[in-house]
Amino acid sequence: MIFMSSHDSNPAAASAALGAAAPAKKPRLVKTEVQLVTSKVSIYAGKNVADALREVSDDMTIYKSVRLAQVLEAAYAQGRKDGAREVKQAFETCMATIPHANPGRPKKRKK
Repeated sequence: MIFMSSHDSNPAAASAALGAAAPAKKPRLVKTEVQLVTSKVSIYAGKNVADALREVSDDMTIYKSVRLAQVLEAAYAQGRKDGAREVKQAFETCMATIPHANPGRPKKRKK
């Protein structure tokens, strides 16, 4: 399992290298990419979460990394299910508020 963080330890040096004149701000969210068995997941979280993921992965054995990958995959899959459920419920409540009635049989034309 690979953890890559886009967090730079010295943001002022990074902005100076890019030629930015304004002082560098601390990032609110740090992108951390977690390589799972079947896919790669990008986690956008604060610096503390990125540091915690890095700290957990420092003393990682193969057994622990596989178990952590399984837990992360399960949490990711459950999050997708929960998100899909929320979208479905929002759609159903929206459709329930729309007044809809079947038009029924067309009227006959008078001759």
